[in-house]
Amino acid sequence: MDAFRRGWVGLALFLSALVLMPVLVVQFQHDASRASEAADELVEQQTAPAASQPTQTGMIVAPTSAPPGTLTRFEGVAEGTIIHGFQQITLSTTGQVGGIRYTLTGPGDFSYTLDAQAAPYLFNPHPGGWLTSEVDDGLYTLRAAAANPGIAPATIRFRIENDTATPSHQPT
Repeated sequence: MDAFRRGWVGLALFLSALVLMPVLVVQFQHDASRASEAADELVEQQTAPAASQPTQTGMIVAPTSAPPGTLTRFEGVAEGTIIHGFQQITLSTTGQVGGIRYTLTGPGDFSYTLDAQAAPYLFNPHPGGWLTSEVDDGLYTLRAAAANPGIAPATIRFRIENDTATPSHQPT
């Protein structure tokens, strides 16, 4: 008789679970959908376009600046090479550099500065380029600095060996 009673109790629990399970599942789905709707509303509020946002007065918005540029590489001369004659040395850049200031230093106290305002940023102490026979033979360093702050300068070293007699004056 005891086993018979346990069977009825088990059957009663099983039937009550069958009846209550759909009610519990429906309640859970209802709560989950309300939570999902609330999360969607929050995301929409955070990502809504500025036109749908209330207008604020007295607020100053700074314009976004262009990304800084970089001085990529020198063209027309390579590090450590020997050059002579007429040279066209330019500088490849990316982004906004705002012009280039070249500084050429060489033997003794030789120093020459030149500004190039537009790409391809030609180093041109002479019309169309640089006549190297106008300077003494020796080791030279050409430094290019961007007008825009925060851009690392570029430097290259090379040797000038002209075939003709070496003058001792600077380019004009």
